[in-house]
Amino acid sequence: MKFLFRKISGIYLMMVIGVSTTHAQTSSTYLYLKPIYCFPGASQTLEQNSRSLGGATYSQGVYGSFATGLAFQLGIGKMINTNFGVEIAGEWLNGNKVHSDISYDTGALSIHGSGTDRIQSFMLKPMLILRSSGDLLSFYSKLGIVISVYSQGTSQGSFTAPDTNQQIKLTSLTEVTKIKPKVGFAAAFGVSARVSQSIALTLEVSGQMMSLPEKNGYYTQYEENGVNVLPSKSVNFKSWTYEKSIIEGGPLIENKPDTRLYSPLNFSYVGLSIGIRYYF
Repeated sequence: MKFLFRKISGIYLMMVIGVSTTHAQTSSTYLYLKPIYCFPGASQTLEQNSRSLGGATYSQGVYGSFATGLAFQLGIGKMINTNFGVEIAGEWLNGNKVHSDISYDTGALSIHGSGTDRIQSFMLKPMLILRSSGDLLSFYSKLGIVISVYSQGTSQGSFTAPDTNQQIKLTSLTEVTKIKPKVGFAAAFGVSARVSQSIALTLEVSGQMMSLPEKNGYYTQYEENGVNVLPSKSVNFKSWTYEKSIIEGGPLIENKPDTRLYSPLNFSYVGLSIGIRYYF
């Protein structure tokens, strides 16, 4: 009888521990960290490769999204009850470089060059969670918004072209594009597996839909044959603003920034991640 009583007591104790562990992960606040690899979503034209030869020009678009590559997300969440919860996360996306080339040769004029563009961004993602009530394994979905708090574009390029004396000149440049904050949509679907009372692992497919608005830009480097000539350039040459309508060929005002035509920057992606949650 004593042995039977101990056995029943042990089973009961394990059940209590299991229930309390499940409850801890059901209602406790948790921190989570996950790296995300981002693939382009909602593809659009980002750049263009051009080659001119013998009077004919051949062009090929470079398509995709600037929101590609490795991102890192750190957040905090809480399940309000067994099935519903909330999260907010900060995410840094470094952005892969988008490459483009140009080659223009008519005999009288020859220009050859290449360049790269990338966007780096810090975003906030408040999300609502809908989760199945599993003890060790649970499936969940998320729906919310993405806010691009800080975003900046960087373009680098170099090209060779003849100068006014028909001497070949190598020009190297770097320009920065400032981007306004923007709100988009975010969603995710995943599975969570509990490995201990306080730790769970997640496998998740996520995505976001948004485009970033250009604000203004400026050169941070402009060299000709290795010599920095940026200080000698006018304000109109060194900086510019983006507008939805511009006048080309108008009067040049050297002490004011130039204007360039505004074009929204695709920053949508579909991501895959493996993450860890810590419940406390």
